[in-house]
Amino acid sequence: MRSFLTAWYADVSVTPGATRHATVRLPAPLLAFHDVAAGREEILGRQDVIKPLDGIEYFDDEPLVVFAAENQGVWVALIDPTEDDPVVWYDGGPERLRERERLSSVLLQFALTEAASMSPFTGFATVTPELLGGVVADLVPVPLQPARTPGDPTRHWVAPGMVATAADHGDSGVRLSVGSRWRCALRPLRSRIDWERFDG
Repeated sequence: MRSFLTAWYADVSVTPGATRHATVRLPAPLLAFHDVAAGREEILGRQDVIKPLDGIEYFDDEPLVVFAAENQGVWVALIDPTEDDPVVWYDGGPERLRERERLSSVLLQFALTEAASMSPFTGFATVTPELLGGVVADLVPVPLQPARTPGDPTRHWVAPGMVATAADHGDSGVRLSVGSRWRCALRPLRSRIDWERFDG
């Protein structure tokens, strides 16, 4: 996670500011994420967000803290702050969902999803599984279990300078997002499918 964030946001300058401190004990993976993000708020997310350290608080009367939230308030992500690498829960639907991976991997998946959808150069399309297979055939799958958000399942692929995310939204189809900080990285994908939007 640290290697990806450091490389992906290498061109984002660190803005000096007041140091933020957690008001509760937090697991090492979350503290490491915040260490890389210090002075670079973009890393905390522009679509969904990882809460700033001083904004992480207990959830109601439960022994869980809210460390992330969906941009429209659909869900919040919860962890037990006393565990080293805790289970992640999503609260906001008819039932609380448990993420497949633990916090350390979920934070990487969060960063990859943000990179695919919020980078300077992006592409978006709703695709069939067959079309998706053709687009990602030359990419490297990230060896983690599929994430539950923004669709269940959500899978990730990478290539030099590029991240791709496919979120399955059931009857609405599979939403493919590709992102890069360099326009040239996306050019090979321009003619592969009929993109709804393509900035590469």
